[in-house]
Amino acid sequence: MTRSLLFIAAFAAACGQLPESQDVSTADLAPAGMAGVWNVQFNSPIAILQVRFDFKHGGKGTCSLIGDAPMVWRESGSQFSASCEVSREISPISVPFTLVMRGARSSDKSFTAVLRLISDDPVASDLGFLLTSGTASGKRLH
Repeated sequence: MTRSLLFIAAFAAACGQLPESQDVSTADLAPAGMAGVWNVQFNSPIAILQVRFDFKHGGKGTCSLIGDAPMVWRESGSQFSASCEVSREISPISVPFTLVMRGARSSDKSFTAVLRLISDDPVASDLGFLLTSGTASGKRLH
């Protein structure tokens, strides 16, 4: 991340201007980042889900539904993305799916995001796949 910041600063100096600032100060968000445990509510046409996410340092973690699913994630400033593979055994909709979430922290304790649920399980739909979109909001537990 330090290399990226140095590159941006060098690029901005070469161009003679700094990039426009974001609504959320990355300095205010930097100490904790996404690392920690979050309670997340997903709202989609097929389900409203409460999911616990444990964002561990190093870009790995878990999303907990009926059981834990491995998760990978990344962040840049206040922006982040995360994905996890949910097996049929721990799926609250009885279909295995991939959850992809992309969002931004609005403070050190909350975020909003968009999400996609994707499944190629034949039970998911007559088309042989399922794709649905929704929104998510998260609150940091610790």
